[in-house]
Amino acid sequence: MGLFKGLKASKERKKAKEFYSEIPRMNAEKRELRKLKAVLSARLTAFIDKTFIEGAEIISNWQEKGSEGRPPAMFSSAFKDVKTIGGTVTVYLPQKYTNIYFELGSKYQSALLTKNQVIALADSTATDVSYSLTLAHPLAPLALLSIDAEQDDDAGDDDPSPDPTPDMTPDMEPEMTPDMEPDMDDPIADCQAVCAEVTACQEFIDACGADITAQALDGCLQTCVDDENARAQILGAAGLPCEVVVPAAIDDFGLTEVCVDDEDLCEDIVCVNPADTCEGNTAVTFEGE
Repeated sequence: MGLFKGLKASKERKKAKEFYSEIPRMNAEKRELRKLKAVLSARLTAFIDKTFIEGAEIISNWQEKGSEGRPPAMFSSAFKDVKTIGGTVTVYLPQKYTNIYFELGSKYQSALLTKNQVIALADSTATDVSYSLTLAHPLAPLALLSIDAEQDDDAGDDDPSPDPTPDMTPDMEPEMTPDMEPDMDDPIADCQAVCAEVTACQEFIDACGADITAQALDGCLQTCVDDENARAQILGAAGLPCEVVVPAAIDDFGLTEVCVDDEDLCEDIVCVNPADTCEGNTAVTFEGE
């Protein structure tokens, strides 16, 4: 069983790396390519968030033990299993980028970086990744941290000047922050608001129909309550335009097979009892003809 499990994991990793590597040079129909890039963008955002948390948790566990001895070995894999609403998938991010986000998490937890410094470095690295993948919209990782920083800004700071963006060097002087954990007033409510916004997109309704859209909304609302990891991923979609977030949401909901664009609705279909939407469409072959 262990051998088969290892072979399956190896296959999934190969598939994940190929997906990442092929996106920039993929020769596909424009709409399909846009959808694939949106899916990869959503998965990478979840990967980055998970890597950041991983780095922070390693230091946190060490701190809870009294910070005795040398800090733990610091390494994070370039392959991670990421939860989506449609299931768990293996995602790849080149090791150099993985190391950066892992280090950001560990240095933030160690108080070597402030919240704004982390956000600046995370966004800068995300821009590099997005450019290499030719994404239409830059990745926007660490959404919970960004929301918390905006709340701090709204509340007002004693020093209104922004933190300078530091170099990522091991000997960086520490800067203490009073609160090392991002906090939200009501993350479940915020998550459910994103669900409502996404499923209200006309692109979603046109692709899936009103009934499936309603079911997707119900499932998304419940996921916000039940699954903290998926909740963070949904929150990461906040503010993204419909044309970007809808294809990714349809993929994550596992609705790719049932949600289609209107112009493709009757393409290459054999209708036994032709629906109204199929009448007059020359691409449809009716049974018996």
